[in-house]
Amino acid sequence: MWTDREGVAGVALLAMFADGVIAQEEDEVLRERLLQYPLFSDVDEDGLGRVLARLAAASRERGVDVVLREWASAIAPALRPTAFVIAAEIVAADGEVAPEEDDYLARAAKALQLPAAQAQQILDVVAMRLREA
Repeated sequence: MWTDREGVAGVALLAMFADGVIAQEEDEVLRERLLQYPLFSDVDEDGLGRVLARLAAASRERGVDVVLREWASAIAPALRPTAFVIAAEIVAADGEVAPEEDDYLARAAKALQLPAAQAQQILDVVAMRLREA
């Protein structure tokens, strides 16, 4: 059984892995967003590193699709849009969105049970913020 914290971190981590290339910007955004999120208020950098290492191991052992479903369902419904925002920000962090990343975000939105309009609105806002940066 996974916790909300692990679910949010796991969905975010898979976003970073989605295109098979881990850009430094993606890793920085992953760590920054999670450490700023209230679910992680009692976690330092080392603790976050341990959580992420355990989640990465689980994704390698069990497969991305399996853990995505498990992690998404572990997140309380009210927190799921925020988990998707974090994932979208990670994907956009390097300034490029590869087709594999688009595919991952679609699968994540479905696993998180976000309405299509809500997921698209989140993606539009993230893209707009990226253009403004």
